[in-house]
Amino acid sequence: MWAKKYLIYTEPIFRLLIFGWFASVCNCENNIHPSVHIDPDYNIHEAPVNEYGGPIDVNFTINLRNILEVNEVAQIISLETSIRLFWKDWRVSADLPVNKTYMTLNPTAAKHFWIPDIFIDRSKMIRIPTFYVKPASLRIYNDQKMRYSSRVNFDVACTMDFHKFPVDEQICEINLESFGHTNEQLKFQWVDGSNFNPNITLAQFSWEVRLKDSYSTGYYDLSYPGKPIVLYIYVTLILRVYNLLSLFKFAFLCRGHFKDTSSTPNWISYYANLYSKFSLCRIILAFIICISRFNTR
Repeated sequence: MWAKKYLIYTEPIFRLLIFGWFASVCNCENNIHPSVHIDPDYNIHEAPVNEYGGPIDVNFTINLRNILEVNEVAQIISLETSIRLFWKDWRVSADLPVNKTYMTLNPTAAKHFWIPDIFIDRSKMIRIPTFYVKPASLRIYNDQKMRYSSRVNFDVACTMDFHKFPVDEQICEINLESFGHTNEQLKFQWVDGSNFNPNITLAQFSWEVRLKDSYSTGYYDLSYPGKPIVLYIYVTLILRVYNLLSLFKFAFLCRGHFKDTSSTPNWISYYANLYSKFSLCRIILAFIICISRFNTR
């Protein structure tokens, strides 16, 4: 008797719970935004399929805000960046006012959508400068294009070669790659819109940045059925010319502390002899002054 009464009172509660669960699963788009519509068969584990049957384009731009540190001993460079990804997903649409071309969603909404699975190769540490809300955003455009943007600070390994020191030029290669896709599924490329802060100053180096689209290397071809997707950022570091003049002078002064010239380190002897040749030094100094006008940022 008591069991029958228990069922009578609890049955409506169970029905409400089951109905609520189905509503949350079937109408998950309502949890994102009332104006966002997702196909019923949408699956965040599957990349959108290109209408022409080929790989979908994933376009990138980068905003280099600062070069935080160049650690020559550890061979690490630290960057402050904002990275933006653009792609089209025909399974997602949004109702927008006539005067708007896109809508911006809270970054927590990104978990409901397929996002390209990029990572920064050879990164030592990645930091997201979050206060409360993650510094990121997701946009849905009126042509079904999507954009995910995020502020990312990272330390990445930079293989340096000091054989030509102090006239060496270090090129730090930073790779943005897809972890689980190949170029048969996605196509990464840089597009217009990247910018680099011209006010970045480094104590010892001048710098320049160039971007390059993907290509593959031999060891990747052995591991993947298709070619990997890689985007390259090249940061070139050049020792400032006035530091070279200081080194010449330092070497000349140091040489006097070695009583036995045979024990003088080769690099000190080289630059000391160069500094002692005043006529040549004047020519070098004139050359340095001219070049420094171009290297000063």
